[in-house]
Amino acid sequence: SEPIVTERLKSFSDEGVEIEFSPVNEYIKTTVKEAFGVDFSTDPEAYAFELTATSVKIFAETGRAKIYALYSLTARCDGGKAECCTVYSTPKMRHRSVRVFLPPKRELGFFKSYLDFIVELGYNTLVLEIGGAMEFEKHPEINETWAEYCKSMKEFNEKVYVAQDAYKRVKNSIHTFNADGDIYSKAEVKEIVKWCKERCIEVIPEIPSLSHSEYILISHPEMRECDDEDYASTACPQNEEFYKLVFELYDEAIEVFEPETLHIGHDEWWVMCICDKCKGKNAAELFAYNVNRLYDYLKSKGVKTMMWADKLKAVTDTNGECHGAARKEIYSLPTKRKIDVMGKEHTVREMHWFKPSEEAKEKGFLHVIENTEAAIDMIPKDIICMNWYHSIDPEINDIFLRKGFPSIYANCNPGCLGNIKKRIAFGAEGISVSSWTVTREHDFQLWQGGMTFHVGYGALICWEDSHDEMLYEKNADRVRRQLYLRRNAEALHSHHLTAVHRLTAKIPELEGYFTGSLPYCEEDKLTLGEYVVTYENGEEEKFPVLYSVNLSIADVKTGRCESEGSWVYATDPRLNKVVPSALPKEYPNGFAYECVFKLKGKAKDVKYVARSGRESAVEVLEIKA
Repeated sequence: SEPIVTERLKSFSDEGVEIEFSPVNEYIKTTVKEAFGVDFSTDPEAYAFELTATSVKIFAETGRAKIYALYSLTARCDGGKAECCTVYSTPKMRHRSVRVFLPPKRELGFFKSYLDFIVELGYNTLVLEIGGAMEFEKHPEINETWAEYCKSMKEFNEKVYVAQDAYKRVKNSIHTFNADGDIYSKAEVKEIVKWCKERCIEVIPEIPSLSHSEYILISHPEMRECDDEDYASTACPQNEEFYKLVFELYDEAIEVFEPETLHIGHDEWWVMCICDKCKGKNAAELFAYNVNRLYDYLKSKGVKTMMWADKLKAVTDTNGECHGAARKEIYSLPTKRKIDVMGKEHTVREMHWFKPSEEAKEKGFLHVIENTEAAIDMIPKDIICMNWYHSIDPEINDIFLRKGFPSIYANCNPGCLGNIKKRIAFGAEGISVSSWTVTREHDFQLWQGGMTFHVGYGALICWEDSHDEMLYEKNADRVRRQLYLRRNAEALHSHHLTAVHRLTAKIPELEGYFTGSLPYCEEDKLTLGEYVVTYENGEEEKFPVLYSVNLSIADVKTGRCESEGSWVYATDPRLNKVVPSALPKEYPNGFAYECVFKLKGKAKDVKYVARSGRESAVEVLEIKA
C-alpha cells in the first residue's frame, strides 16, 4: 500500500523479476536461526529475503521493513540478476534521523530526492524546523517580520555570524537559513509531510519555544526576556501571553503534521533571570517550569515531547571549558564595526568566553549564564532528550540513560563517534545527524566537515552487525564509494563525462569553505573553471569545477584521530566534504577526485577551461567522455 513500495516493485517488474511478500513466519525464523545463529528480531523494521534463480520472497511485517528490503535487494541486483542468497537485517538503533531546516522553495526538488536518499540508507525520521517559515493563520505577523528579518541577514555571506555578535549578551545560530527566507503555506507543508509518509518517514516538527525564538520575538518584543535588545532570541518563561501564542502555533503545527512527537527546541538557553518577572529566580526552576508547561499542553493533545538536552547537563571539555548547563561568565567588548539589522545600526562586539583577558573583565559587559542542571530532576522522564554533548562527555552511559530518559545522540557526526556497541548496550536509542545551514545539496556536503558523508556512515553503524571501529578507513572508503555511485547512477547509465582532477593551489579568500567558517555555498565564487563539452551537432555544454565541492587537495588524511577538546574522533573535512559529488582516488603522489557529469549525447570534444585568475588552481589528470 505504500506508494514507494509500488514504485520499487514496478522497477523490478520491468526487469522481469517477480517479488512475493510474506509476514515473518516460522519458516523464515528457522532459516535465519540456522544461517546466522540469531533469533529473528521482533523489531518491526526487521526483514529478510530469499533470492533464488527464479524468484524473490521478502519477509516483512511493516511497510517500512518492505521498503528497506527492496532497497537492499536493489543494491544486490544488477539488471535484475544477482547471486542466490538469504539476507537478514535489523537495525541496531531504533531512532535514525536527520534534522534540517525547511528547504528554500527553489530546492524542493532536491529535498524530495534527499528524502528518498535517507530512506534508501535506512533512516526513519525527519526532524524539520519550521519556525517562522510556515504560514501561521492566527499569527501572520510572525511570517511577515520573519521574512523581513531573513532578507536583512542576506546582505553578505557571513552576516548571520557577525549579527549574532552585534548583541551585548551572547547568542548563537541565527536560524535565517530556515527556508532561506521563504514562507510555506500550510498546504505546501502538508505536501512535504505526505511525501514523507509515503516513504514511511516519521516527521517531527521543531518549533523553538524559549530560545532561538527570534521568529516570534521580532514581532512580539513584549515577550522578550530582556527589553534592551532589538532582535532577541530568548522569551520570558513566565510570560503568560507567550504561552498562549506558542500553544496556538502548536495547534496549527499539529493540524498540518499530525505528529506523534513535537520538538520544542530549548538549546542554548543563555539569556535568563533578567526581566522583572524572572530576576532573582532560580534558573533551573524557570527552565523546568517552561518545559513542563509545554509538555503538559502537548500531552493533552496526545503528542510526545522532544527537546535539545544541553541545558540539563553540565560538561567540561578536555581543555577545561564548561558547557551545557554549567554556569558561565561571558564578557563582551564593543568594536568599531557596525552592522545594520532591519534598518537599525548595531555595534559588533567581541565575546570573551573562556579565560577572559583582564581588559575584557574591566571594560566588558558581563553576561552570566546560570547553572540549570538541576532541571533534569524536575521534568517528566518520557521527554525524548536530544543529547549533543555526547562528544564532550567521557561517560558512555550518560546521565540521560541513567535517569531513564529516551536518549538520542544528536548533532551527531557518526563517522567521529566511538564505542558504538557499548552505547547501544547501555540503551542509547539512536542518532540524529543535524544541519544548521540552508537545505541544498552542496551546503549539506560542506556542513560540519561533510554532513552527507556522515549521514552515509550513520547508516553503516545503525544497520551493520559486522561494523568494526578499528576498520574506519576501509568502512569510510566504502561509504564514499556507495554514496558517489548512488548520486551519479543516472549519469553512469547514460552518456557521461568522467574527469579526475585536484586542487594544486590554495585560494585564501575561499579557505572558509574548507574550514567550514562560511554559511552559504556560493557556487559562482567557488568556480575554478569548467569542462566544456562540444557535441556532434556543434552544441556546447559546460560543467563547473567547484572549490571544496567536487575537488580537494592531494594531501588529505584517510584515517581519524583523537579530537582536541572532545571525546570523539576527528576526521579530515577536506576529504569528506566532496562526498558524494566526487570520489577520492589515491595516486602515488596523493589523492585526486573523480567526477561524473551527465551528457545530452555523444561528445565530439571535451576540454578544461580555467577561470581567469585561477589558471594554476586545478590539475586535470584525466578527461574521458
